[in-house]
Amino acid sequence: MQDVIAGYFIVGIVSLGGFFATRAWTRDWSVFALNQFAVIVVAIVAFYTAFVWESLFLTELLPFSNLIILSNIYPLAALVLAAIASNRLRDQGWRRAIPMSGLLGAGVWSLIYPVMGQAPECQMNWDSQGICYQTTSQTCTAACAATLLNYYDIPTTEEEMAELCLTRQGTSWKGFYRGLKLKTQDTPYQVRMGYLTPDELASSRRPVVLRVGKRAWFGSSNAAGLPDGWKVGEIHSVVCLGQIQGYYVIADPNPEIGIEFWSEDELLKVWDGHSALLERSYEGPPFKYTRSGLENIRALAAR
Repeated sequence: MQDVIAGYFIVGIVSLGGFFATRAWTRDWSVFALNQFAVIVVAIVAFYTAFVWESLFLTELLPFSNLIILSNIYPLAALVLAAIASNRLRDQGWRRAIPMSGLLGAGVWSLIYPVMGQAPECQMNWDSQGICYQTTSQTCTAACAATLLNYYDIPTTEEEMAELCLTRQGTSWKGFYRGLKLKTQDTPYQVRMGYLTPDELASSRRPVVLRVGKRAWFGSSNAAGLPDGWKVGEIHSVVCLGQIQGYYVIADPNPEIGIEFWSEDELLKVWDGHSALLERSYEGPPFKYTRSGLENIRALAAR
């Protein structure tokens, strides 16, 4: 957790700096100007929440394992609003401490929330092809991370990845990114998260973790046309192992499902391009075995 602690320190210093700088800057502002500034800050937070917070662009802007902490602007915004409240209510004496304390508490809560609780306890459930199956209902992403790393001979377990990915009731993509970044330290591999097209996925020549499903909030894409058995708001992770005869070979970490073959239409009904993979300077075959990738896919299909 050293990376998380370092992130707390950085965000805390920046947020405190924002508080004192804002309070000094706005000390002589009128009530109207302070109100307008507060509205602008809230609007920025709303925009960030809707369009930036879930953006994979953050992995390029802040390519660190503690991205989940460093990308959190809510503590800074809360303390900037607390500084505005301090000047806005300067004639209220000690009473202005009430909204300021509330804002401070909200900022601290938003910062520690991702690491609160404990990762689920997991068992070992691997198959002969190196696919890790989830052993709890919360750890599909952790299992996919273990499968991905296993294909590059980076040893791990579902339980370790659940811990590193900060899995609680599920796994956020930023927690998933953290787990992969920590496990690929001192290796020739780099974590790449981005949006792929079906053609790029088919030609990737390596396992790719896909986030599938549709979110149930106003920023989600159109959920119309979801296949039977899928519900809006249920987010799942799977590993695409390649393509054969026009079908994508999908390793579902749910042990009751396992290997499936999806057409492009089926893929696009549940996938918006959100992907994670490992890259290195030398692009070898995606499988660690001596057989070709196509032979591995055929072996999986014949099970």
